[in-house]
Amino acid sequence: MGEKYNKIQRAYGEYFATAQTVPQNTTADGDEGVQTGLVHGAMGGVSVTAEVNTALVLSPGKYCKVTLQHGDSATGQFAELGTVCSVTGSGTQTRAAGTLLGRFIVPPECKDYTKVVLATDDVEATGALDVFPEMIPR
Repeated sequence: MGEKYNKIQRAYGEYFATAQTVPQNTTADGDEGVQTGLVHGAMGGVSVTAEVNTALVLSPGKYCKVTLQHGDSATGQFAELGTVCSVTGSGTQTRAAGTLLGRFIVPPECKDYTKVVLATDDVEATGALDVFPEMIPR
């Protein structure tokens, strides 16, 4: 009976990045901006998930990385809290829409203000990502 409730649940309508085009050889903050209280105080009960929205293509040996950052205010300094995902291109591999790239369980010490940062070292990177919180059942 409890099995159907033992699944990670997506927070409806909550995003750090929505169909955001991956940057080419640079970094970019998530297009949903700084979030307040979205994952803070969850005591390890929330993960941040990165998923391919539009086919992700990276050149061989080049990477795409998504990190979660946190800070004390929306306009202050942000520090990296952890890596949501880091993927590297291999041959002509394409990661299709809907592909899960990674999850990061938000630790209890997460501050109130959070954002994600997308980064690549590939001048030819293409595709778009969704990054969103999910509730972890306990």
